[in-house]
Amino acid sequence: MAAGKFHTCGLRTDQTIRCWGYNGNGESNPPSGSFTEIDAQGSRSCGLRTDQTIQCWGWNSSKRANAITGTYVDLATGSDHSCGLRTDQTIQCWGSNSEGQASPPPGQFKAISAGRLNTCGIRADLTLECWGKSSSEQTRQSDDRYQAVSAGRWHTCGVLVSHRIQCWGFNANEQADTAPWYFNIVSTGGGHSCGLTPNLLIECWGHSASGATNAPDSRFNEVVSGYLHGCGLRTTGEVVCWGNNDHGQTDARGSRFETIAAGRSHSCGVRENESIVCWGDNSQGQTDAPEGEFSAVSAGDAHSCGLQTNRAVVCWGNNDYGQADTPQGRFTAVSAGTSHTCGLRTNDTIVCWGDNSNGQADAPQGRFTAVSAGMWHSCGVGIDRAIVCWGSMSSLITLER
Repeated sequence: MAAGKFHTCGLRTDQTIRCWGYNGNGESNPPSGSFTEIDAQGSRSCGLRTDQTIQCWGWNSSKRANAITGTYVDLATGSDHSCGLRTDQTIQCWGSNSEGQASPPPGQFKAISAGRLNTCGIRADLTLECWGKSSSEQTRQSDDRYQAVSAGRWHTCGVLVSHRIQCWGFNANEQADTAPWYFNIVSTGGGHSCGLTPNLLIECWGHSASGATNAPDSRFNEVVSGYLHGCGLRTTGEVVCWGNNDHGQTDARGSRFETIAAGRSHSCGVRENESIVCWGDNSQGQTDAPEGEFSAVSAGDAHSCGLQTNRAVVCWGNNDYGQADTPQGRFTAVSAGTSHTCGLRTNDTIVCWGDNSNGQADAPQGRFTAVSAGMWHSCGVGIDRAIVCWGSMSSLITLER
């Protein structure tokens, strides 16, 4: 049995479903076929078919009745969202995600249950984890160990090893608010932030007047934030961009990319053939990518840099401060800021070059796993998983968390 707000459903012994009660949204009209489980809440119901697919019916605002394809062993229906436990023991959710209730953490689970604005699951190790509204009282607390960092124009965000995020810095547009979802990736722009959830969906927050927070509803492998725009790399290899397009920075060129980058008014991507293509503002030559084979690309204010497959870094575009004068050596990552650039060497040390008027190019000693260059500051993730930042306004955007 399963009871919604004004309707009830039952699973018969012949594995068919019968519902009764209010039917204004079709919640009492179950589909035909054989089912092994049902759940209902609000004006919606879902059933787990004998072929291990999920079908939902009833109220479908926020696409909460559209089950994502796949095979499942358990399901849970909330007020505005639904979740399924896949056969590989990971959780997939769909529908409204206003409080992060449809952004499950990564990992394997044994069971799930959905409330109105939150969801809970029992992990394979029998511990309980919850997400969504009021989840802070129910979930494991962060130990402030990070796996990634993104330095924006005036704010910074880091991805914790728990896949939660912490942001700090200027927050006039709420771009530094700590979003309630779990993330694999976070990217900070001029006045907004975007992250990629374990469900491969993009969530954005902050300044929205330019449309920089209007990410499309699709599945992605990567998200990047520019000054007033953003881009995402679909799981199909196609790039889609949104937001301000005064210089054509959202007019993605071609398809089948491996990785992407967004700068102030231009964007770049590494194709499957390891070549780089850029589009948007080219007033300083920042979209004139050189020939060669690359594994990564980064876009700054008016310059760009690429990591070649031989581990050398090449930069092009504006060089007023020497930000395109790449030092020799082998690198594993490169990040182009506003007027400076930082690279992570193969020996895990960071070197920066270009504008150093605010100390943003004075990289500290130590070993690091990631680096990100902003406008007047830079940040790195140390091998101890702590974030260290340097440059201007150390009490705000470079706050060590």
